Amino acid sequence: MELKERIGQMIQDRESAELEFKSAKGGFPRSFWESYSALANTDGGTIVLGVAEKEGRFVPDGLSEEQIEQYKKHFWTNVNNRNTVSVNLMSNRDVVECEHEGARFLLFYVPRADREQRPVYLTPQPYRNTFKRYDEGDFVCDDGEVRRMFADADKSRPADSRILEGYSWSDIDRDSFNQFRLLFGVAKPDHPWLASNDQELMRLLGGYRKDHRTGREGFTLAGLLMFGKTESITDPECCPYYMVDYREIPQDDSKIRWIDRVYPDGTWEANLFQFYRRVLPKLQNAIPRPFRMEGNTRMDNSPAHDALREALVNFIVHAYYSTEAALVITRWPDRIVFSNPGTLLISRGQFYLGGESECRNPSLQRMFMMLGDAEKAGGGTSKIINGWKWLGLEAPYIKEKHKPDKVELYVILKTSDISEKNMERNGEKVERTDENMERNEEKVERNEENMERNEENMERNEENMERTEKKVERKKGTALQQKIIAFCSDWKLTSEIADYVKRDGKYLLNFVLPKMVAEGKLELKYPESKKHRNQMYRKKNQQ
Repeated sequence: MELKERIGQMIQDRESAELEFKSAKGGFPRSFWESYSALANTDGGTIVLGVAEKEGRFVPDGLSEEQIEQYKKHFWTNVNNRNTVSVNLMSNRDVVECEHEGARFLLFYVPRADREQRPVYLTPQPYRNTFKRYDEGDFVCDDGEVRRMFADADKSRPADSRILEGYSWSDIDRDSFNQFRLLFGVAKPDHPWLASNDQELMRLLGGYRKDHRTGREGFTLAGLLMFGKTESITDPECCPYYMVDYREIPQDDSKIRWIDRVYPDGTWEANLFQFYRRVLPKLQNAIPRPFRMEGNTRMDNSPAHDALREALVNFIVHAYYSTEAALVITRWPDRIVFSNPGTLLISRGQFYLGGESECRNPSLQRMFMMLGDAEKAGGGTSKIINGWKWLGLEAPYIKEKHKPDKVELYVILKTSDISEKNMERNGEKVERTDENMERNEEKVERNEENMERNEENMERNEENMERTEKKVERKKGTALQQKIIAFCSDWKLTSEIADYVKRDGKYLLNFVLPKMVAEGKLELKYPESKKHRNQMYRKKNQQ
């Protein structure tokens, strides 16, 4: 659209969250800089000089060519003056003059400020001089909003890396941490961190940190949020307003507020890890599961199920936890709404495009990555959107709300619109009824007994899962031992064995080789000194 047509459309559309008209017939408007700050701190937008509001209608103001030149000079002088505004976000191409139906206008395209540039404020004092855009107006930010913007701007001190005073392992739910370690081992069985003790693993994950500048050390906010006991998380030193909540709303208009709810009711440790494990199966159960076999193994998940998992992880790792707002997931019959406290660290346009990686809580993100459940390089958004395209449904979309700041992700659930044709295009076949599901389950059981993968029953089948994982680990351990025995036909150093089997030497030295010696599968060259610096190993009974 040509610029002259666009300005006409702008006037017809009236003001919005991204569009602000200002009369400038009597001089450069003083309120211009409040709108500049507001748009920069929200999602960017356009300020148009030369439009006045009269009796509820917007009409051209009639700027002269001399006025436009004067206003452009005034703008460039002040936008680069730190006594006027904190940062210049604009370039020459962002200031445009145009003419429409005989009237002249001056347009300023204000971009959204990067997280490191926010807050954008007036005069040298940020408090009470920082603005945001709400609907059609510019509103001053309270001190808490300004502090949160400063916190987000400091990438060297992420929110979840804050060291907590006086916390110990007694504040950590050991069951949560041990379950995490187990799932970590399943997702990445060869990862060298698995050989670490609990304290070291917690440090590597970012749940424990030492500040080398001050010498302080201790558990971090991320460590407590992910693995902590509920009472310890909600302590004033940590997150006194912490609240996670999943609600499932019934189909009809009955007086029942919800038919299912997961929240800190005192029956479980409501840390993020446990919340994630309880809620994910409920979310994924909202869409049909494909029926697909790879060999004798049933593949339950689809790109849409992966998309919901990614949406849940994003919801957790991008939240701002030092505020009164709660993390709330509401599952309606036709949609799922993820609502978390905070603001977007990138623009909405960048969110939909993907490829941008900005995370408010990088340690939490790292923890989920170790489970294979998170993207880092901006790929999470693409996975969410593409998962819904796979179903043939409307793409998820986001909204930013203010007072308090919240980001909401809307995922559309219109299962009646998910046709067989949509599924078949992706090489899948979806079960539509309980009878079909039962028949397919019987087929699966005949092909491979005890291979239930339904994550909705994950809690009830915890013991079975652990036994299965142990069997897998034993098989892997047996294969590894056989490989070591075949290699050790004569004396070998630990480093030589590690190179041959492609495993971490420390892991072999601390766990594998001592066990094989104890079981009589290997013998030591220096049995009188098990920690001999040149200790070597050989297959037992080797002559």
